[in-house]
Amino acid sequence: MPDTEKSLRRLELSNVLRVPVILNVIDTIKLPPGGKGLDAGCGNGFFALMLAEAVGHSGHVNGLDIEELFLTRGSALASQAELAERISFVRGDVKKFPFKDNAFDWAVSIDPIGYVILQVHPAVLLKQSARVVKSGGMVYILMWSLQIMFLGYPTLEARLNATTLGVAPFDEKMKPDSHYMHALGWLKQAGLSEAKAQTFVGDINPPISKENSKPW
Repeated sequence: MPDTEKSLRRLELSNVLRVPVILNVIDTIKLPPGGKGLDAGCGNGFFALMLAEAVGHSGHVNGLDIEELFLTRGSALASQAELAERISFVRGDVKKFPFKDNAFDWAVSIDPIGYVILQVHPAVLLKQSARVVKSGGMVYILMWSLQIMFLGYPTLEARLNATTLGVAPFDEKMKPDSHYMHALGWLKQAGLSEAKAQTFVGDINPPISKENSKPW
């Protein structure tokens, strides 16, 4: 199976586990009803549907991703949910959004693409988001930190926490300021004002087999 198809499969398996947390985030940020927004790095469009529901019938969401397969899947999901008229999917790169300045009321990036896969500094994504959002609009970025992945498997848990702070999106090739603990600094680098960080906590409990629970 090609890597893109594998990535799509992983998205479809993991996204459903995160629905309660994402719904909490969307409810908290309170997107303006009727607004036009951008889901940067939309993946398979799963969360774009939730964003479209949040902005109502007069709102519109544009999903941006580099992978055609993801966009095709997103369009299919939107049609199935009867949201095709409220969501548009566009192929594009996070290093340079294919949109004019001030095109949106808000921009969201959930699990920013390019962060690890393309080795693009998050500030680049945020600068592009700031460019396409109108003055007075909002830019949101959601990063994940998995602190307890294997409840009941202390050996695995200790190994994870000892190496990457719970699978933080960071590796030895990345510069320290690329770690998500520096996220407020990224917002300032992007020229955004009134930067704010907030933590959302949720339980995500995927099944684990005996085979996968063996010590590393």
